[in-house]
Amino acid sequence: MSSKRDVLFSLGTCFSKNADHTFELTHQFIKIAQKNLDAEKIRIDFPFASSSKKRDSTAINLRNKIETLQVEINSKLFQNDESVLKVIETFDEFVSIVSKIKTMPGFDRNDITEVRNLEKVFTDDKEGEKILLVERRNGEILLTSPHSQSMIKEGKICYRETFSGGLCLALSRKYNLSNVCKCLKTDFDSSQQYIENVVNLVREEKSKIVIELHIMNKNRYEDISLITNQGFSIGGNFQIMSSILKILTANGFSKIGLDYPFNAFNTSSTVSLIHKQTGALALQFIVNQKVFKSSQKLKRLVWALGDIIRKINCTI
Repeated sequence: MSSKRDVLFSLGTCFSKNADHTFELTHQFIKIAQKNLDAEKIRIDFPFASSSKKRDSTAINLRNKIETLQVEINSKLFQNDESVLKVIETFDEFVSIVSKIKTMPGFDRNDITEVRNLEKVFTDDKEGEKILLVERRNGEILLTSPHSQSMIKEGKICYRETFSGGLCLALSRKYNLSNVCKCLKTDFDSSQQYIENVVNLVREEKSKIVIELHIMNKNRYEDISLITNQGFSIGGNFQIMSSILKILTANGFSKIGLDYPFNAFNTSSTVSLIHKQTGALALQFIVNQKVFKSSQKLKRLVWALGDIIRKINCTI
């Protein structure tokens, strides 16, 4: 675009229609460009939004049903070698991230059979057998299921949490991640052995984030609750939480609790202890039982978690 324009980059998304409505890749471009160039002069859909069906990026989006991004570059950036190199570096980093995101394996949007099948690993009574199921793969993102057999409260089984175990195994095996699942019936607090295993695994594999998968009672209002102990267990990294919320919302989840109704101020929670002992980010991802009762909701959950894993894998 003309050097008379005040902006350096204009990112055209057709008002989010071409950007899969989440702006995740668009924000990745901005984040990279902010490192190299003037952050105040990067705009989304201004002055060019690629809103006409005749524009290349919109036409490609409509015909091929893929995400597109129009990048208008101010011609003043090509007036000296230093700024040209910064433009090249920006695109080089952006293409690497896009390639990493788009080439990661994923679940078919309509296929949840793997989650259902792997849930059966935890449905049998495991009393007397091994306490933990630990699988080592790529440990940068560590998935755990601290209650993947059943929840025991006041000496009685409250409800099954085998869903969380099946989900943990399915996601970790599909995305080549390490995982820790507890196989025995467990009380409200996870065992010291679970904490020690997770902490050791995080240290050995230099994990950057631990995502604990839990199940909550079907009578709760929320579909999903995200627990960070008021941001403590994620080191105040609310950009991660913002990304997770965007992805969940884009996949149709609106009933989301943030540090509610569980462990909001409990700095002795499992995720807080993991963060205190290792420095890794840690959060609890708690899913309502009724999500697993609905095939449609479960499909959307699995797809959303896949997007979250891809996003975190490219940004932490």
